[in-house]
Amino acid sequence: MNWAQWVVLILEADLLWELDCAFCQQNAAHGSVRKVPLEDRRSSKEFEDFFYNFEEVIRLDLGIPRNYSTNPQAEVLVFDPIPISYLREVHFYNSRAWKEWPFKSLAANHAEIFAGDYYFRERKDFKFWQ
Repeated sequence: MNWAQWVVLILEADLLWELDCAFCQQNAAHGSVRKVPLEDRRSSKEFEDFFYNFEEVIRLDLGIPRNYSTNPQAEVLVFDPIPISYLREVHFYNSRAWKEWPFKSLAANHAEIFAGDYYFRERKDFKFWQ
C-alpha cells in the first residue's frame, strides 16, 4: 500500500456527541452491522460497546490500550459535515507526503502537522485479527 497517499486526521472527541454520529463495533459494511437499524447505532451505549469484549474476543487478552476499540474495524459514521474547528492534528507518512498535499495552507491554519509513520503501523493485536 502506498501510505504516502493517506493522511490521518485527529479530531476533537466532542464531535461524537455534538454531531450526528452512528457507532459500528465492526466495519460498517459488514452484514451484521447493516442489519442493525441506523437509529439503533446512534446511542451512547453503542459507542461504549467499542471498548467491551467483541463476540468471543476477550478484550483483556488483546493487550491493547484502553482508548483503542476492541475490534480494529470499528467505525464511527459522521453524518454532519465536520467543521474544521474539530481538526486537531494531521499526520502524514513522511515529509514528502506533506509537501505533495494540496491542502497545506488549510490544514496548517487549523491544526498541528506531523510527518512520521506512527499512525500508519499495525496495531499490537494485528496478527490476532488476520
